[in-house]
Amino acid sequence: MFNINIIDKGKEDYKITFKKMINFIKKRNKNTINEIWIVEHNPCFTLGLNANIKNIINAHNIPIIKTDRGGDVTYHGPGQIVIYFLLNLFKKIIKNKFYLFKFINILENSIIDTLKMYNINSKKKKKPGIYISNGFWKNAKIAFLGLKITKKYYTYHGISLNINMNLKPFEYIYPCGCKNIKIVDIKTLNSKISKKNIKKNFIKKIIYYLNK
Repeated sequence: MFNINIIDKGKEDYKITFKKMINFIKKRNKNTINEIWIVEHNPCFTLGLNANIKNIINAHNIPIIKTDRGGDVTYHGPGQIVIYFLLNLFKKIIKNKFYLFKFINILENSIIDTLKMYNINSKKKKKPGIYISNGFWKNAKIAFLGLKITKKYYTYHGISLNINMNLKPFEYIYPCGCKNIKIVDIKTLNSKISKKNIKKNFIKKIIYYLNK
């Protein structure tokens, strides 16, 4: 059973959140309570450890930030929620060496189940993240996944989900290194949405799967 504090940080600059995550990880020990942070960031591009700077076509003066998460380049901005998972997976992985793969599935399935509540069908693909599975927006990406796991099996970074945002900056990059990919948000697919409601339902799904 995971003991988790859920913290909605509202809007915060990416660099500030990133610094707080690093400090949290440095200070935590086996008794530290796990946390999930929900944040919206001001516009920025972030580069993962495997990112190629050439995947930024033209930044248009949007800040570019190097991080230590997995993956390539993505965009964060208002109207997108980013969920950071500051969890200790040590006991889970000691019991099941494949738990890390299960954990990634938990994150992806939580997004898929949440979207289904808004009549949006989605799927996984080889590239990390969640994609629309049917209709005009089939194969468009709606959620991005990028994690970091320490040697002690502490996790940080997480998932970003496009809710109601300006998608134009995604045209300034090759998202996740993909040149021919559409990006979409929930608002485009279902105009009757509530950001607050989506946050609540997603967290319910995450907690359910983590403690299943």
